[in-house]
Amino acid sequence: MSWRYVAVNYSQLWSHIELSGHKGALRRALEWAKRAGQTPLDIVIRYKSDDDCDSLVGWLSTSSHGIKSMVIIYLGTQPKSIRLLQCIPSLRLDRLGAIQILGIQDVYLDYEWVAEILHKCPTLSSMSLAGVEGLHTGSCEALRGRTNHLTHLSISARSGIDYAFPLRVDAIVDMLTCCPGLLSLECHALGDPEDQDPPTAYLPSLRSLLIGDGPDTCQLLSYLNTPQLHTLCLSHGKVLNQNEEEVEIPVMDHDRRDYPELFIYSLGCLYDICSPPIKKIIWERCIVDVNILNGCAPFLPELETLDIFGQEGISLDFLDSSSVNGTHSLFPSLRKVVLTNCTVNPQWLDSVRPLLENRPDDPQRTLPHVVVRNWC
Repeated sequence: MSWRYVAVNYSQLWSHIELSGHKGALRRALEWAKRAGQTPLDIVIRYKSDDDCDSLVGWLSTSSHGIKSMVIIYLGTQPKSIRLLQCIPSLRLDRLGAIQILGIQDVYLDYEWVAEILHKCPTLSSMSLAGVEGLHTGSCEALRGRTNHLTHLSISARSGIDYAFPLRVDAIVDMLTCCPGLLSLECHALGDPEDQDPPTAYLPSLRSLLIGDGPDTCQLLSYLNTPQLHTLCLSHGKVLNQNEEEVEIPVMDHDRRDYPELFIYSLGCLYDICSPPIKKIIWERCIVDVNILNGCAPFLPELETLDIFGQEGISLDFLDSSSVNGTHSLFPSLRKVVLTNCTVNPQWLDSVRPLLENRPDDPQRTLPHVVVRNWC
């Protein structure tokens, strides 16, 4: 038996398919789908213009019943409502579990499209919408009763370093009131709420929440009721450029000025609403210092793990082993601190050396275990 025979007949090798409007790519994708047989398909579509729509929809209509996940990357140069998305709900997508829409330029979507795709795809549990606009218009009533199977939702207005159409916080809150089954939620680049008193979104099962890109996004915390929230992540992340390369989003001056106060205030509002038992908090390329930790400490009484990624000039004085003990600390339940890709003051590192040597599994220890990775 030859290696070629084994490869051709091993269906999992052919189940990841990349599509574009090019005829050669479509022919190759058709052959891969045949070799995949009954294996669920993971599809990535690179969409440049509506000229490609008919050929792509034609291919998808023959294989849609086997698609498990779908990523649509819009590579056009102008913001628009693209035809392909309007055709997706008409396909037979019985096995679709995850869909991701990524606009390098802004893509227009509204609540009705989201509601229709959820209605047509009863197995859809994960939805990611990045580089979108339009969710701030219309009514979210179309979503009610159609989101029970949705457990992960990611929404971002950002299609590049700059974005002209931020999604308002209150519009996203309205949407979340229709998504009570969420286990994880990610929101990036939201704008100031127009309605300063939107209804609180009750998310009884939410365990993980990521707030990213811009201080205004922090205000979302003020309008959530998440009694089971376990992990909170504050992220200043990356976006794709026109060449589909990841580039870091710069931290702007207004981020540095507004973020600390807005975050502490919003976290306090969340705590007043439901006192969530947050065990882990992650700062990813966000501003964090002792003042921020002092401000948010009253709202994190059960915090056990603190992760900080990519922070410049990190010096967490409250972790100085000469001044901290198990009964006097900002976070009395803190068990572990992880610093990754941080610029660490060597003198401070010496001061916490006993914490670096702590055994994380030692039940007798009163000080947190500290892990420092790739420090400079």
